[in-house]
Amino acid sequence: YADLVHRLESCLFEIEASTEPVLVIAHATPCRALRAYFLGLPVITCMESASSEGCRALADAMPCVLELNPCRGRFEETVHVLQPVP
Repeated sequence: YADLVHRLESCLFEIEASTEPVLVIAHATPCRALRAYFLGLPVITCMESASSEGCRALADAMPCVLELNPCRGRFEETVHVLQPVP
């Protein structure tokens, strides 16, 4: 996953420098790598296991928005499951 992390590096710098909320729309694999970075987890952990609600949402490619909010020096994760339009 080193190549993926390297390719995301410039994106990470822009996200970290932003003072406004950032919306990232991407496939599950880059989202899993970004999630690992912001939650301070090893990338391999987020790529291979579905040990949390956020991990399961990305692993199952469910229609959702995964929200990461800064809180006291770390990030809190919230999964918003999108409902189908009737």
